[in-house]
Amino acid sequence: MTRSASPLRAVGCAAGQAHERLFAIRDRVDECYELTRTVRDERWRSIRNFMPHRPRMQLSSYSEPTPTRQELRRLAAEGKLTGAAKDFMSPTKAPEELYDTQADPHEVNSLGAVGSKARPAAEAIRSALAKASRGKGDHATYVCSALAHALAAKRLLYNYTHYIGMA
Repeated sequence: MTRSASPLRAVGCAAGQAHERLFAIRDRVDECYELTRTVRDERWRSIRNFMPHRPRMQLSSYSEPTPTRQELRRLAAEGKLTGAAKDFMSPTKAPEELYDTQADPHEVNSLGAVGSKARPAAEAIRSALAKASRGKGDHATYVCSALAHALAAKRLLYNYTHYIGMA
């Protein structure tokens, strides 16, 4: 199955209405917390994982009992997975992913945060994602960014409500 991004259409758009870029969020997967933002244009897809310390395949009481999930876990534990399956079952994920959807329509091979040939596209699409998050009041990403700055400055955060300015 190959995806076509031309023209980009969002669910619920009026007939004939196309977009230069589409933005999406992922904050939960079943009962698991996740914090991912993505933007896609006709060629590129950028994914920002704000919780890279969590695996793609988090433990989930809903899907853990399924035979597919059990088999993937068994193969991963035995070190028998390779390629995309191994990446999918990794205990962590990259903070940033970039895909050339023309060359890689199934988004298997991430070019990373700044692939050499993709550097200008990566910077443009990353900037669009940050601008959209700020413009839409995406507070989840604000807290993560502020926390990273506070930790970098070695400030100790005593109280979450004080930290986000609600005290």
